[in-house]
Amino acid sequence: QSHPNVQLDLEAAKMKDIDQGLEQRELSLHEDENRLSGGEKSEVKYTGVTKVKDKNRFRGTQWYNRTQKTMGDYLLKADAAHARDEFCRSFNLNRVLNFNTEEEYENARAKEIAQRELTLDAADTLAKKKDVNSLSDVAA
Repeated sequence: QSHPNVQLDLEAAKMKDIDQGLEQRELSLHEDENRLSGGEKSEVKYTGVTKVKDKNRFRGTQWYNRTQKTMGDYLLKADAAHARDEFCRSFNLNRVLNFNTEEEYENARAKEIAQRELTLDAADTLAKKKDVNSLSDVAA
């Protein structure tokens, strides 16, 4: 004869596994939408980065615990992508990263600064004015 509490525990565990599977698929779909959608987003070639409407800024985002979290708004696409990567690393999320090394990030950032004809000083000064959330605030 089976025990009701054991059956309830098994059912709860099954439901948790199903929820986690659905959340993972939902996250993948949202990342695919960001990569494949047209319009302004198509100019951003980084995973988890979108252009902020009516501003010359880029936002780093990531789905976490069924909620879209915002890492902040950045002047450079590479900075927004790097912030999103750091969020994924900090919370051990198994997601596609934009940069595997700090060197890749620095090279992409330098290339973007050159393409936009900014000076390094101007880019750094403007980057310091970014609206950034701390990781603890983002995860909340």
